[in-house]
Amino acid sequence: MREDEILNMRKDWIDLKEGLIIIPRHSQKRKRRDNRVPINSAIRPFITCLLKENKESEYVFTNQKTDIKYTSIQNGWTSILSKACLKGKPGVDRLRFHDLRHTAATNLARGGKDMKFIAQYLGHADVKTSARYIHYSDEDLKEGAETLVRVPSIFTTAEIKSLQI
Repeated sequence: MREDEILNMRKDWIDLKEGLIIIPRHSQKRKRRDNRVPINSAIRPFITCLLKENKESEYVFTNQKTDIKYTSIQNGWTSILSKACLKGKPGVDRLRFHDLRHTAATNLARGGKDMKFIAQYLGHADVKTSARYIHYSDEDLKEGAETLVRVPSIFTTAEIKSLQI
């Protein structure tokens, strides 16, 4: 989900029975339909707890002292980086909350999901946009190169392998 979608998330968007967060199209930029975001098993207990915490507010994420919804994630993001002992590490000063969407896209691709799935999951209308979110590491590329060894072809037949140079 995008930062503004998270900050503006209303409790009535959440359907725990169906396991979905349904972001209405009127709450999105340039969207023609509602975006349906699956709630995975790791996030379900967290969301369940949040729904029970502040029963008065229509929003999911509110300040516990003022009951007003958050308008920025910057202070919390800085705090998360500090608690994870990442503050001050090289490159972390450039780490943005939005980068988590790139990480999610990359992990979905590593898990074998196709571009159409990733685009739909991220709420992109065009798979080209999602393609820009995926970043493979050197290890990913090395593992991919080994696929070429495992897939039978004219260059991996017994005759060619016996031609050790």
